[in-house]
Amino acid sequence: MQNNDLMQNISIFLDRRSFSRILMFIEYFNLQKNLSGDIALFGSHYGRDAIILLHLLQNITPDSNKKIYVFDTFAGIIGSQKKEDKVMCDESYKVEKNFYEYFSNLCKIQNQFSRFQKNQIQIIKGDVRKTFPKFLNKNKHLYFSFLYFDMDIYAPTHTVLNLIGKKYLHKGSIIAFDEFQCDIFKGEPLAFRNYSKKIKKNFKIFTNSFSSRGSYVIMD
Repeated sequence: MQNNDLMQNISIFLDRRSFSRILMFIEYFNLQKNLSGDIALFGSHYGRDAIILLHLLQNITPDSNKKIYVFDTFAGIIGSQKKEDKVMCDESYKVEKNFYEYFSNLCKIQNQFSRFQKNQIQIIKGDVRKTFPKFLNKNKHLYFSFLYFDMDIYAPTHTVLNLIGKKYLHKGSIIAFDEFQCDIFKGEPLAFRNYSKKIKKNFKIFTNSFSSRGSYVIMD
């Protein structure tokens, strides 16, 4: 199969789980597509979810001025603790050396297909406990319509949620978690419980239609 034919028929290599993940993000995207605010993805691994979201922006809302901010260490998980996570998993999901540079260049290419703006996806490398406070300090004007957490563990999830509070969200904003209903990783639901307690809010938690582990809440 030639390279062009391969790209035109890439869907033949998708298994059920890979396709259901695309459907999962379509559901999340449609929930927030008419809301003002940007999208933030915490944890990207090889960038699959970030590119799915970019394509949804380009195809469902091609004239949107939303941006996608992607936060990842690109060195695997950092900050796991037995107390909250019940498992030590630092450096899990570590990517190959120089992958950050490769992914950044790939995003620049994908950005060229955006009709309205050319910098719709931005990559922030490093431990989010350090990078996200700096990011917010430089972008105090931002609102988010969709936050997606896929860092697996408590510490970075807790840090981001506490920094977000309610200040950067508005009615209808979506907060979603990749491992909310997962026996292996305990950190995400614990971090969210503590966040809910801090802002004194009892959320209704929904399960994504295409993911038994994925859950989300809608700000009201």
